[in-house]
Amino acid sequence: MDGLEELSAEELASLTRNARANRDLVRKVFITHNWYQCQRPFLDHRRRNNKNRWPMKKSMRMT
Repeated sequence: MDGLEELSAEELASLTRNARANRDLVRKVFITHNWYQCQRPFLDHRRRNNKNRWPMKKSMRMT
């Protein structure tokens, strides 16, 4: 494909649909990564060498 010829309407629609799905996937990954970064002190305060992280709360304990 050259980029010079015209796109049909179906091709254009499929391109925009793919872009929308891709953007949703990126947003979902970014949100989960952000959650992990926010939970990071909680996630690694259980290790032996970080005793002075957050205190353990029973309500926060993830199973």
